[in-house]
Amino acid sequence: MKYEKVALDSFSVVGIAVRTTNKDNKAEQDIAGLWQEFLENNIADAIPFKVSDDVYCIYTDYESDFMGAYTTIIGCMVSNTNDTNDEFVYKDIVGGEYYKFVPEEDGAEAVLQTWMHIWQSDYDRKYTADFDVYQRDADNPPNIKVTTFLSVK
Repeated sequence: MKYEKVALDSFSVVGIAVRTTNKDNKAEQDIAGLWQEFLENNIADAIPFKVSDDVYCIYTDYESDFMGAYTTIIGCMVSNTNDTNDEFVYKDIVGGEYYKFVPEEDGAEAVLQTWMHIWQSDYDRKYTADFDVYQRDADNPPNIKVTTFLSVK
């Protein structure tokens, strides 16, 4: 799978979160439930100070590696976290070196294939914050493009 090394600036995300693990397919259920809550409750519309309509799915606060517990946050990048509602969480994503994966195809299956590739690889990961960015195509709204960023040493 193709990727490029990029340097990203720090940024903040506001959204909703769940603590989960990849053991026993728990993350699959937990993250699906988090997405359902995010979409059904129009969480993106309630987030103040959004810088775009892109949706971020952050994987952070790792207990150890990808098999240990971690937190998933689904939300939006914001310019300010001062007025964050108590029902939301916010996370400052540290800038630095990331591998950027852009699947050739769109949709959830491409995201899963990207993560399967990452989990089976020996990338020198930092386990600080990894994330997927879901970007809507303005000309074709149902067509969602996803880019995955992996924090690396």
